Amino acid sequence: MPESPTEADLPLKQRALIVASRLLRSNGYEATRLEDIAAELGVTAPALYWHFASKSDLFYALLKQIIEEFNAAIDSAFADGPSDPESTLRRVAAAHTRIQLAGLDDAQSYTAMSFSHSQLTSWMTDEQALALRNSSRIYFERVRDVVRRGMSEGVFAEGDAAVATFAIINICEYSHLWYQNDRDRSIEQVALMHAEFAASIAIGAVRDRTPGNVR
Repeated sequence: MPESPTEADLPLKQRALIVASRLLRSNGYEATRLEDIAAELGVTAPALYWHFASKSDLFYALLKQIIEEFNAAIDSAFADGPSDPESTLRRVAAAHTRIQLAGLDDAQSYTAMSFSHSQLTSWMTDEQALALRNSSRIYFERVRDVVRRGMSEGVFAEGDAAVATFAIINICEYSHLWYQNDRDRSIEQVALMHAEFAASIAIGAVRDRTPGNVR
């Protein structure tokens, strides 16, 4: 059985993304230069320009890869197992949490680059920002559809499906900010806890409590 390739065996373009992710986590976007990435790779900066037109293009490629890999990894959570809304929502929340905590480097890099819309658009083109938002929105819409289906079937209480979806996704998305693997809870325990949180949010739903809309 062939051995898995090491980082040194990967093509330069892929190694550049790995090094960029590592430097980003330690230095931040502004302080990470293309020259620093090239130096750690043992190549000249012009060698990287064969693959990336600029630093922002390199980090755009990194974000795009993280989002695409996440969407591919989460697919099975939607497809495998019972199709009822509660079971699906529990699987998806658990899978999202596992992805974040098992891939802490990617999760931290993504947060470092895209914590807010203003940060995201400050260093990339409008077209790149739109492409990433559209890719990210695919997952949001899939989860919202599950919540809406549960509401229409009477499994989840009626409420604001979008707000409930944001709450569920954010619980899972930012779990890497507090999780440490030397704590008492394992990744699987946190994943199952978040599955329970997701179901509780949806079953209770999120009501509009503004005056005149209490129900």
